[in-house]
Amino acid sequence: MAKNDIEAKDKLLLSCKEAAAMLNTSEPTLRKMLDVGLIRHMEIRGVVKIYIFELHEFCKQMAGKSVDPYADDVVKVL
Repeated sequence: MAKNDIEAKDKLLLSCKEAAAMLNTSEPTLRKMLDVGLIRHMEIRGVVKIYIFELHEFCKQMAGKSVDPYADDVVKVL
């Protein structure tokens, strides 16, 4: 690990690639979840960044639910 490298788990803001890896999903699926408003995010100079807290909140809110960002009903309670 280089001197300035920080592990994803220790960062405050993640790239889409890092966030998708943490959620164990693909980057296109993560981007769709961002598009439909399931996960809050920001853009810094046109680059999407996700606050790690938002990933934790998303997981808490979706516990016990089925999430399909491509479906008409994005979230279903199981």
